[in-house]
Amino acid sequence: MAFVESPVQLLNVLEWAYADGGDPEALTVVVLSPHDPMTRGQLRRMAELARDEGIAVRWEEARGGAGAPLKTIGGLRGPLR
Repeated sequence: MAFVESPVQLLNVLEWAYADGGDPEALTVVVLSPHDPMTRGQLRRMAELARDEGIAVRWEEARGGAGAPLKTIGGLRGPLR
């Protein structure tokens, strides 16, 4: 599981996954979405590319208010075990 919050970080994870040569379906990328609309758009487009390659992508609104971080953590409890 990889956590990213910028397009550059997502690109780095995708490059690492490709270089590793492992099963892309074994990787889950969690996008902790930023507030900036342009960055969000770039991340959404890159997330689509990752999904096309078989990588699971979760989009989390971890910055969406006071309770958002707890909701994000709660939603990831299962995969983090």
